[in-house]
Amino acid sequence: MKALARTLAWPLALWLAALPASAQGVADAAAGRRLYDEGRFADGRPLVGLRTDGVRVSGAQAACAQCHRASGMGGAEGTVLIPPIAGPLLFAPAQADHVRTPRRASGMQRTPPASLVRGAYTLQSLQRALVDGHGPDGAALGYLMPRYALSDTDVRDLAAHLDTLTVGPAPGIDGQHLGLATVVADSAPAEQRQAVVDILQRCVAERSPRGGHDSAGRPILPWRLDVWTLQGPPDGWPAQLAEHARRRPAFALLSGLTGDTWAPVQRFCEAHGIPCAYPNTVAVDPGAPSHWTMHLSLGVAAEVAALVEHLPDLALPGTRPRVRQVVGDGEAARLAARLLRERLSRMGWPMADDEHPTAERRPVTTAAASWPDELLVLWLEPEALGRYTGTSRPPLGPVVLSGALGGLEAAPLAPAWRANAHMLYPYEPADRRVGRIVLNAGGWMQRNGLALTAELSLLQGNTYSACEMASRALQMMRGRTSREYFMELLEASAEGALATGFPRFTLGAHQRQGSRGAYVMRYDPTPPEGGRVHLRRTSDWLTER
Repeated sequence: MKALARTLAWPLALWLAALPASAQGVADAAAGRRLYDEGRFADGRPLVGLRTDGVRVSGAQAACAQCHRASGMGGAEGTVLIPPIAGPLLFAPAQADHVRTPRRASGMQRTPPASLVRGAYTLQSLQRALVDGHGPDGAALGYLMPRYALSDTDVRDLAAHLDTLTVGPAPGIDGQHLGLATVVADSAPAEQRQAVVDILQRCVAERSPRGGHDSAGRPILPWRLDVWTLQGPPDGWPAQLAEHARRRPAFALLSGLTGDTWAPVQRFCEAHGIPCAYPNTVAVDPGAPSHWTMHLSLGVAAEVAALVEHLPDLALPGTRPRVRQVVGDGEAARLAARLLRERLSRMGWPMADDEHPTAERRPVTTAAASWPDELLVLWLEPEALGRYTGTSRPPLGPVVLSGALGGLEAAPLAPAWRANAHMLYPYEPADRRVGRIVLNAGGWMQRNGLALTAELSLLQGNTYSACEMASRALQMMRGRTSREYFMELLEASAEGALATGFPRFTLGAHQRQGSRGAYVMRYDPTPPEGGRVHLRRTSDWLTER
């Protein structure tokens, strides 16, 4: 019996190799991947399935990944369990994860789903399941599972792809630890870097399992956190990241802070298939590849979307004020300016040439010379913002500034500019934001010997939430270590965003940013506490439509 179980647990590639040559054929895993991920055959025809409730699905809607996900680890559709079908699990007897015993009335019997107590699949029983809708033990599959018209070759190709969906050892797992890392760069302020590292080290140590095995006998490894420090300009970061990954591989990167740009780290994660969970950055390009990267928000891209939605409210009825951008030297500022220009170009909105002030040379008369029907947009960080507005008169028309770049309430906008200023604000208003961070992270930080400060509270709350969300996803894996599966679990981790600075934080399948909007704020002419800057909300939460 044990020998039979070992045989059924073989990787499918070995199992196929053991078949007679006449039965093997040549399995095409690439063709199987197209069926699984895209719902189409090698010749481009759509896969078609029919459910027992009469619903017909085709193409992407019929693809296996639609329900069983790219990892093959399944999940749930409402109250319906979607079982895992990754090869190492499908072609072995099912093993239920007994995490807890559900409550039930006295005398009530609980029958586990058939998918949790089934025998191992073979090629023949897999074809029967796909074509006729019955599992390896003869039990009828659920109504959500379509029935397909598939040939022997199609099933063999699909099975070959399923065998590539690994569950087990992955980079960063050495048999003793599951390795995590956080990335910080010396271009970020030292106090902020230390705040991120302090929170992550304590959070990972506290959330890490202590070892042992799960109910299915799989090892549960404790976590280890490394700090990958990047030095010098960003063009040297890829080589440094590669060296860190060679010396101490990481299963996933957690949070992190690199200052003005995160793009080189994101490109590294995408190129090497490394999950990158919730870095602290506002330079988020929604057009950049982001399968392996989860962001807390869209950053300055959310501000651009909010500004485009709010533009009609800044213009006189029936007019389109010409937009002029003043763009700082940083990556986030340049990204925001590019995204806004692209959006307005598609809308046919008039724009002037961008300005790029520097510390050495800046046209000091331009702002004062603007017309009432011109809208000035300032993509400037604090130092440049204070210098630009402090050395020239305010324009006659409205001014819009980036809160994410300028520093929110601490933005050094010259007082004379405030009357016509509108601030893009991609966070919860300060009073509510700080209160939530104190409530959900303050006690934990105090118990761990960390000080929650007003200046760092947004960064601290976001970092704590990033650790909480990633920890929940890691715990849900329960020994089934797969980077793809981890990314899918991150998509369901929004409940862990306890102390983020965002009023709305949601995630879902294939969603890679938790917050996607911003408010528009105005300076209160009569601030409450003698001279302290106070911003009042003048718009709803604005997102791209």
